[in-house]
Amino acid sequence: MRLIHATIRNLLLRGSPENALLALGGQHHVTGAGELPALRRPECATLYQALWAHGWKVGEDGLPCNQEELAYTLLTFSYVFLRSMRRLGLGLPASDEEAYLHAWNVVRHVLGIRRELLADTMD
Repeated sequence: MRLIHATIRNLLLRGSPENALLALGGQHHVTGAGELPALRRPECATLYQALWAHGWKVGEDGLPCNQEELAYTLLTFSYVFLRSMRRLGLGLPASDEEAYLHAWNVVRHVLGIRRELLADTMD
């Protein structure tokens, strides 16, 4: 999974994330700063070609596949799923919810996502 994310980052940024951040300087979250414009895609583009040509607003959006995006995705699979089950009246016992959250936190750890970005309990 980490290799897939690294590959996507490198293709979207047309090089290493480190070089993209160096080129950006201190202009993080600045509209129009550090923008890689989209390129013309060839007909029947491969996934590689599509990602390379996509373009990316580094200044506005930060690096692709960053900590916040990964944490958001995992929260959707873990906390948001359990919350939705509760809303449907299909909630699990608290111990099962905590076990489920723990399993996704193990995935978080393997992916290298910072601990404080995910939930340990439903509270």
